Amino acid sequence: MGVRPGGCPCEAWADLLTINEDYRVNTEAGQAEPNAPLTFIGSTNNFLIFELPNNDTIWFCCEKITSIQEA
Repeated sequence: MGVRPGGCPCEAWADLLTINEDYRVNTEAGQAEPNAPLTFIGSTNNFLIFELPNNDTIWFCCEKITSIQEA
């Protein structure tokens, strides 16, 4: 889907993502939730917001995301 070394602003990521679609998110710390995709549910000025498979919500700082792939 996209690779953004060093991160990027949320609006750049949000332009690439579709609400309610599943993605695999990689951060500077590694892959988030490696056993299941995350559902994109929105963004703010500084965060991308995803829903976990158990319906919990996880917020990612946009500038710490290194890549996002369609699941």
